[in-house]
Order: sequence, then structure tokens, then C-alpha cells
Amino acid sequence: MVRKNYMTKPLDLFTTTLFPPNLPEVFKQIYYYLYSNSNIPRAERLGAEMIRILFCRIYDEIHNRNGKVFIAKSHESEQEVSNRTIKLFEKVKEAYPDVFDKEEKIYLDDKSIKYVIEKLQNYALVETERDVISEAFQAFWGPGLRGEKGQFFTPRNIVKMCVDILNPKLGEKVIDPACGSGGFLVEILSCLKGKEHFCNVYGIDKETDLVKICKAYMAIVGDGHANIFCADSLYPEFWAKEMKREIEDESFDVALTNPPFGAKIFIEDKRILKNYKLG
Repeated sequence: MVRKNYMTKPLDLFTTTLFPPNLPEVFKQIYYYLYSNSNIPRAERLGAEMIRILFCRIYDEIHNRNGKVFIAKSHESEQEVSNRTIKLFEKVKEAYPDVFDKEEKIYLDDKSIKYVIEKLQNYALVETERDVISEAFQAFWGPGLRGEKGQFFTPRNIVKMCVDILNPKLGEKVIDPACGSGGFLVEILSCLKGKEHFCNVYGIDKETDLVKICKAYMAIVGDGHANIFCADSLYPEFWAKEMKREIEDESFDVALTNPPFGAKIFIEDKRILKNYKLG
């Protein structure tokens, strides 16, 4: 049996775009700079701003390979860089209107926008082995949302290993009932590669912010965002009618997930507990 290495990826030493050696540290540096110097001092608002800018970067990598827009040249003013980034976000919104609201804007000041772009512009975020969106979410939202609710993000190498072991086939129906920011689903889509099979991939999460991030992530990777639902996967009786039609019991071939867990997490709702033998 051939052993696979899920920890490393060959690096092209002749490329000008590098893989971040320590992505969490890069995001932490950005977070602390913005928290101390930007016009937005609240952590949760900074997180939303960072997600918008990140998707500008990811969109630019995918759609503007011959002339990158997400760049800050040394001779450019802060306003020039900021204006170009804001225009890029308008394209992101136009491309994915059901993911980003028309009214959404990047509210960071010009200096902060240029700082973020300078920190990220030389890195290949789409090709990196790490889950960029999850790493950013952890750095900017902190333990408040994650730890207290048992939400921990699965490392990218573990995600790849799990998907490789299950080896989902084209045409199979796949679900992650605690999809978070979409790490497992995005990896599955990258393995299947064919857009015609995106309709077979489904995700559920009860956190509104995570669902939005997951939808945006999958929309930029391909077109799998339509099957992501904001709901409690443990309580199907409360699902919307459309969701009940899409997610039928025993209709999936593969279930892959890393659900919230922890000793301090208790479910007391008897409407949920009555559905489970171990409740």
C-alpha cells in the first residue's frame, strides 16, 4: 500500500506567488494591526471586513490571472489601492448576488485596506494546503463564538485525508450536517472537479455567519452554494419546507462531518432529545 503524505505540497521555487508558511500568524498580525489602527475597533466587524477582502483576493486569483487587481504597488497611494479593491468587491457582489447583499460595502479605511493587501498579495490562497477561510475566521472571531459552542475547525490535512479515505464518487449525494465554513465540502468539490456534480453536495449549519461564509466560499470555488442551509441538523421538524424537500432521510450516499463537541455542551430541548436514543 502506498502511503500518502497529507502534510506537505511541492513548491515551485520559480513562482512569485508563495504559500503562506504560517497562515494563522499572518491573519493574527492583520487582526492586531486592524484592531489597533483601523477605523473599526470591534472584532466582530473586523471579521466581516476581512472576509469581504479575502473573497476579493480569492476572486482575483481565479478570474484575473493575467492582470491581478488585488495588489498594492509601492508607488501607489492608499486611496488608489482602496478604490481598486472596492471596485473588485462590486464585481464579487455582482457575480454572487445571493451570497452578498447589494448594500454590503468594505468600510475599512484606505490605509488599513492597503496594509491587508500588502500582507496577502504575494500568497497563493486558492492553492494553499490550508483552509484560508477557516483560518481567517478563527483569527478574527476568536474563541467567543468557537470555543463556547464547541466549534473547532478541522485542519486542512485532516480534511484531505478524510475525503481521500471516503473517496466520494461522481454522482453520489454528499452531506455535511455541521458544515461550518465549508472545509469538507470545498475539498470534495475540488476532488469531483465537474460543476455538473455540484448539485449533489449539501451542507447544514445553525450559525448564520458560518453559513454565509460557506456559501460565499463554495460560490467562488464553483457553484455549490445553493445547497447550503442555515438550520439545526438535529431538529428536522423545524426545517423549512424547501429544505425538507432537498434533504430527505436516508437519501445520501456519504456523510462527512466534524460536529461541535465538548464536555460543557448540553442539549436540553426535549423536542430534539426525543428523536435520539442516546439523548
